[in-house]
This record gives sequence, structure tokens and C-alpha cells, in this order.
Amino acid sequence: MMCQFWQRGAGVSRRIPPAVIRGIALAASFTSLVSASGVRAQQLEPRAYSNVPVGINFLIVGYGYASGAVLPDPSLPAEDVKAQIHTVVGAYSRSLDLRGKSGQVSLVVP
Repeated sequence: MMCQFWQRGAGVSRRIPPAVIRGIALAASFTSLVSASGVRAQQLEPRAYSNVPVGINFLIVGYGYASGAVLPDPSLPAEDVKAQIHTVVGAYSRSLDLRGKSGQVSLVVP
């Protein structure tokens, strides 16, 4: 794979060797992996007190709708692709007591 870039006004193209491109890609991959080690997960309510009595069950049903244009791979012969997405979500949750602290177990099904 060869890449080209153009210098303005000069009209001369210079090719970037594949080894340089691989080196840049390897450096970018390594940098993203090293920086991702500091990523932490978070809940919707971190350290927030949720005043829910122990033993309460929740049944949750949700609906989502999205529409818009789809940008496929340029090499595919598709044009003017549009999408309409209807999503239904169901969830069951139960609050419980874990060694004197409140906890919650949830099951979510898209």
C-alpha cells in the first residue's frame, strides 16, 4: 500500500514508504492501548444513595426510535441508504441487602 501527499504549488508527489506507515500505525496502536489502561467503568449513579426499600422488584419496559442516513463502506455499490430502527428494551431489577448495604441485581434484555 502506497500513500501520496501533494505539496502545494510544487505539483510534485512524494510517496510514503509502507514501513513508515506501519510504524506510525504501530505507534498509534501502542499509545491507545497504554492510555486505555487508565479507563474505569462507571454506573449511572456512582456513590449516589438510592432510597429503595430492600425486597422491591422493578419491571422496566422501554422503546427507542432512530432514523437517518447510513454511511456504508465507499467500496460498496449502495447509494442513498436510510435506516429506521425501532428498539424495545425489557428489564427486571430487584433491590436486596448485601451485608447491611443496599444492592441491586438487574437483568436487561434488548
